Amino acid sequence: QRKLATVIGDKTVLVVRVIASDGQTSADTALLSDSVFGTNGDPVNLKSQYGACSHDQLNIIPAPPRTGITDGATNVTLSTSTTEGDSVMSNAISIALNTKFGVTSPSQLADHVMYCLPPNTMTGIAYANVNSWRSVYSDNWCTFLSVAMHEIGHN
Repeated sequence: QRKLATVIGDKTVLVVRVIASDGQTSADTALLSDSVFGTNGDPVNLKSQYGACSHDQLNIIPAPPRTGITDGATNVTLSTSTTEGDSVMSNAISIALNTKFGVTSPSQLADHVMYCLPPNTMTGIAYANVNSWRSVYSDNWCTFLSVAMHEIGHN
């Protein structure tokens, strides 16, 4: 028998757009923020649907504002190449976020951190660490509601 977690209250999310040495996430931070939080009028987004599915008991909110984070989204620039793959890229993103924001783990920035990788960095669509804070997406899959809900659900 499965024992499901009970999750209610506010959960912060940070969406990370990646600029690698040889490519970048196709969507800009404004579009990423809109697809997750509806900040620019997207009526069906991660925030709205988790709210609807939980009878407004789970509230997805943007990561707290700080220099470099706008509407729950940020950019990181890496020297890493897409050909090095998602594992190397994910580690480089974590280091870049730690350095950029002066933290020891990206989990200090938000409850959930979405890494939106440039095209051709990974072969799959997305994955997440179970009972953790990180989810990783191949390029525009970051903006697909069903994928984001599925992956954040693993966290």
